[in-house]
Amino acid sequence: MADEAVPEPRWSIGLRRGFSATSYDDPFHQTDVFASWDLPPRQPWRFESESRWYLQSRLIGSGGWLSGQNEGGFVGTMGVSFVGGQLDFPLRADVGFSPTLLTRDEFGTTDFGMPLQFTSYGGFYLRFQRHFWAGYRFQHMSNASLKAENAGLDLHVVGISYHF
Repeated sequence: MADEAVPEPRWSIGLRRGFSATSYDDPFHQTDVFASWDLPPRQPWRFESESRWYLQSRLIGSGGWLSGQNEGGFVGTMGVSFVGGQLDFPLRADVGFSPTLLTRDEFGTTDFGMPLQFTSYGGFYLRFQRHFWAGYRFQHMSNASLKAENAGLDLHVVGISYHF
């Protein structure tokens, strides 16, 4: 009996936790819940080769809490990502970009310049059960120099998700 490939999920929900990649003396932390939705499994939203390598576009949104320097506020994102890999292998690469809203843009002495930020990231995730995945990503958030104050924030982020 041949092994059947696990079908690719269309929806996922999960929980992530991030910590500062550059500011260790007074670190920032981010905790959020997220959901993603794969766009229709046909071109131009998905490319799949005969050897079962693929690249899938998806919409992703999150909401959570960003804290640092004894202050905190809501952080929310809505954007796009691209996931790719080999269908018969449980490791996936993930890159994305999301406009980001903060309820506050000053955390102690750190000034992000404005509530509108932009988050970009790259990472991977690994399927460890039929529906459960664990992942890591390196993410950067900044105001893209739309304001003179542009502290930016780099985070290491780990998470777990359930894929439907």
